Amino acid sequence: MPFTIGGEWIPEPMPAIKSKHPIKVIKEKRGSSIVTIILNLPLQTEELKFLCSTLKQKFGCGGAVKSNQIELQGDKVQRVKDHLKLKKS
Repeated sequence: MPFTIGGEWIPEPMPAIKSKHPIKVIKEKRGSSIVTIILNLPLQTEELKFLCSTLKQKFGCGGAVKSNQIELQGDKVQRVKDHLKLKKS
């Protein structure tokens, strides 16, 4: 049930993501903009799109899934790491 009796929304917990390669979160400058890129996620295309949509809603930014990686607009590296609970590298 995604709602409490008081009407507060409870988000579904994210399952633990395990990968052969370490998941990397980097930022890249493109022209005058900064893009946060999430690499090496062991997810299918539909799962990547769902995760991307969830991150965009949580951080209030734009983004897309391109060539099996998630790209978010802006410098969101630390927020993504905190959300995915990755070790700081």
